[in-house]
Amino acid sequence: MKKECWLILLLLAVLWSPVAAQDDEELLLEEEEEEDPWRGWSIGLNFGGYFASKKTGGFYNGLCGVDALNDPNDVRCYTIEERLSPDFFLRDWQDITNYYQILGISVPNDSYPMMMRYNPGLAVGVNIVYRFNRYNGIVFNSNFSALKAVDQFSLIFLGGPLPENQQNDVRLFQIIGREDRVSMNLGYRMGIESGEFANWYLQLGPAALFTTMRSNEIFLADRSYQLFLGAANPNQILQMQTRTDVGLGGYAAVGYEFFLKDKYTFDISVGMQNDNVILLSYRERVWNKWLQLTFTI
Repeated sequence: MKKECWLILLLLAVLWSPVAAQDDEELLLEEEEEEDPWRGWSIGLNFGGYFASKKTGGFYNGLCGVDALNDPNDVRCYTIEERLSPDFFLRDWQDITNYYQILGISVPNDSYPMMMRYNPGLAVGVNIVYRFNRYNGIVFNSNFSALKAVDQFSLIFLGGPLPENQQNDVRLFQIIGREDRVSMNLGYRMGIESGEFANWYLQLGPAALFTTMRSNEIFLADRSYQLFLGAANPNQILQMQTRTDVGLGGYAAVGYEFFLKDKYTFDISVGMQNDNVILLSYRERVWNKWLQLTFTI
């Protein structure tokens, strides 16, 4: 009987040993995962420059190259020539001609700027990361930029004091388009170690661009005149109600990340985002670029 008991105990020990070994291995792996200081969530602040494609800057050049008459907000776009015409806006025309002491205004064929582009914009936002380890993670990035497209257009003043050389009285004035953009993207980060405290990384993923047109103005006679108005009837001038449109695309970014103590990081990155820019009924697919600094805790 004792012999049989010993055999049973020996058999149980043999069967138990691989299970125990497997449990030990799993426990060791769990401990290693728990000991990884970079695994988990982190949030950062973005600060940098946004460089919008010049292709969409021409939307604001005063030619009204977009059919906005069917817009749900009943938005009407007036060209510079229409906006300064007594047939559409008699009171404004009278104010301008009285201000400059002239009899009329002529808009030459080459008045409209054909190479209008955006000024570089400031981008600020948040960067949320879930790291699997030091090198890999999922990144959500969102930034806001207020953009301004600026150029000049020309007018010929009629019936005023003529220049000494008897040429046309041609003058230049400013035209400005303003819009707000919120860029969002979700991507996977793949890092490559370049030192004990730094990584190169590449990010890829889908993106969305939220675009809001704020205004399109011309400036003369010490005031501004809107080209987009909230009514098709020029005798009923209303401010345009802004609308935000969303376009989908994708992005890629490359950066260099510095690791500090207690999971603090600092990185600098450059990226390109393929966006579908939507402004009322106007659509254009372009590449927009950014340079970004991110401080993460």
